[in-house]
Amino acid sequence: HALGGEGVIVHAGGAVRSGCGLLYGGVSGAGKTTLSRLLEGPAGFDVISDDRVAVRRDSRAFRVFGTPWPGEGGQARNASAPLRALLFLEKGPGCSLLPLTPGAALRRLLALVSIPWYDRPGLASPLDFCGELVERVPSFLLAFAPGPDVAGLLRGFCDGPGPA
Repeated sequence: HALGGEGVIVHAGGAVRSGCGLLYGGVSGAGKTTLSRLLEGPAGFDVISDDRVAVRRDSRAFRVFGTPWPGEGGQARNASAPLRALLFLEKGPGCSLLPLTPGAALRRLLALVSIPWYDRPGLASPLDFCGELVERVPSFLLAFAPGPDVAGLLRGFCDGPGPA
């Protein structure tokens, strides 16, 4: 496992605004590249990846990192930030952030993480990491339709006091 017990690679996009790192994942077609395009530039975010993001733990917190593997949008940046939230994407009318329980978040996360399922002795470390990640980092279902509303919602989330 490339990151050992201290991290995972996630099929997700990632963006940073003023030290607020967001990871947004979903199955192919869920909207990772679309959301990356909406967040970049005038929306005030730096997109670190539109397809593959690394999550690592340091002594204080979890951090999200860009990787050298861009997706359709061609976005891949060598940058990182503390991870404020895990967002799981769904298409929907308007936009909303709905909190997820750690169990619901873990089920969604495991579908997106590169885990060496063939390596039975190596499974415990990434699975434990994912379990700790969803316990310590708030997770949300982000339902959205393409448009400026979703960028505004996420700007407010990052600029506000954060989850309670």
